[in-house]
Amino acid sequence: MRIYTLPVIIVLILGLIIDAYIYFQIKGNKKSTTRILRNIHVATAIALGAFAIFLAIAPKSLWVHHLPSLTICIYGYVSIIICKLAFTIISILGLISHRSKVRQTVNYLATALSTCALGYMIYASAVTRYDIEVKNIEISHPLVPKSFDGYRIAQFSDFHLGSLSKNSTFVKEVVDAINAQNADMIVFTGDLVNGESIEADPFVRDLSKLHAPDGVISILGNHDYGDYHIWDDPAEKVADIAHMCDLQRRAGWRLLLDETLAVTRGNDSIMIIGVENIGNKSFHTYGDLRRAYKSLNDDKFKVLLSHCTYPWTDDVVPNTNIALTLSGHTHAMQSIFTIFGKKYSPASRIYDQWGGLYSEGDQHIYVNIGMGCVGIPARFGARPEITIITLKHKE
Repeated sequence: MRIYTLPVIIVLILGLIIDAYIYFQIKGNKKSTTRILRNIHVATAIALGAFAIFLAIAPKSLWVHHLPSLTICIYGYVSIIICKLAFTIISILGLISHRSKVRQTVNYLATALSTCALGYMIYASAVTRYDIEVKNIEISHPLVPKSFDGYRIAQFSDFHLGSLSKNSTFVKEVVDAINAQNADMIVFTGDLVNGESIEADPFVRDLSKLHAPDGVISILGNHDYGDYHIWDDPAEKVADIAHMCDLQRRAGWRLLLDETLAVTRGNDSIMIIGVENIGNKSFHTYGDLRRAYKSLNDDKFKVLLSHCTYPWTDDVVPNTNIALTLSGHTHAMQSIFTIFGKKYSPASRIYDQWGGLYSEGDQHIYVNIGMGCVGIPARFGARPEITIITLKHKE
């Protein structure tokens, strides 16, 4: 039995129960339109069941090179199942009443709500996922040299190009949107791909069109080390990491691997520190902050590029005077919901800093919620983000 066959069987049984319930709810209605809906329901139920069975028994070789398309199909399948489940739960609640009018009204309500839910899930995948948002923040700090007052950094993160197949339209839109900001520097804070560096190959030409006076600076994220791909030989993983570094350099990016770049204006300078990924128990650690920059408490204004947020709480705040950390990684779990003007994300249950600006005294971290998708090919209110950070000298 394949490792994912059991979950598919469970979903099939659950779907069969749900579809049977919906069928018998529709069956009693003699209207012609209802008969049409009943036939559509039966046809889609059979099609979805066949898809699930195919997914369980098909050899990996049939879909391994079509993961983006497969992911979208699975997302559509799960979306329909969830909406049918929502209809069934609401409809069953209507059975509490013995009045047929009430039951009918509840069924209409269940249909409307489940249809709206399905529409929202489609919207999150087809629209919000590609609806780029530019956010502006200002960082005032006494260590910002006067010559850097107004200096603008454009940050983007977590592109996950493997989720785009070879469609470069969105990549071109991102490049154009970033270039339109006319920032002094562009930084990318990791996770260019999902599992293999070759996922980025079709997009190198487009990515090379990013431009800023002080260049494009990048670091690697946890997905850029090949940890999520099964390699036949450890040497293949080493070669893949080398290829990842090479393609970023071919795009004209300055990749920082536990290194520091000094940006100068006359006699003044700010330091851009780029660390390799520093994770926790769930994510591998490759980086070393002290290897990247030894004088972590000097009088320079320092910007740390760290894919994961963990170093900020564990090391940066208690042990250094690094003024600004730029991170990604969380994606806000691709879900942000605004309730009474306040934003909520399930990512807040996992990450202390999941999206936006956080401060401890004169130390700040900005968490960009990313550009792409991994896992679920949708973004629920968490639009792809470009962040413009403006530095200000503080007296």
